[in-house]
Amino acid sequence: EGLAEAIYKGQLKKMWQDCIGVCWNALNSVAGAWDPAIEALAAAVGWKGYDRAEALLVGERIVVLQRLISLYKGYKPEYDFDISERLLLPLTSGPAKGRALPVGPYLARWRTEYYDCLNWDADTGAPRPEALKRVGMADFKVGKTKAATARRTPRPRAAKKA
Repeated sequence: EGLAEAIYKGQLKKMWQDCIGVCWNALNSVAGAWDPAIEALAAAVGWKGYDRAEALLVGERIVVLQRLISLYKGYKPEYDFDISERLLLPLTSGPAKGRALPVGPYLARWRTEYYDCLNWDADTGAPRPEALKRVGMADFKVGKTKAATARRTPRPRAAKKA
């Protein structure tokens, strides 16, 4: 219970950290490094009032944009369950030898909880209009549009010289 929300919040933070170009280990192995990183970014670009909430919003925009691109490229929600067989098999050595991660019966519920955190549709895997609006992406389209799937006319090539 509550696992999806923790994963969701951690993902948003990680997406923000990745986009500022700072080593993930540096930000996460030093206690309290997140706030100075936010302050440094704000100072570097001249932003006033940039805080954790804004950083997490940037992270969420990245997650939503990744999902929109994936859907455009043909991603389907059932692909969420395409995980490595290795993660489902019992461990072959170590203190937990012979034990497997009990993910099988929980995956569908975890995905539903995760989609709920992001306000994504459980059937299509797409961000709902409210989710797009919340992150300032209300004008973005979900899936393939007629304009996006239309073949573009090839650019004319210069004639070859004899």
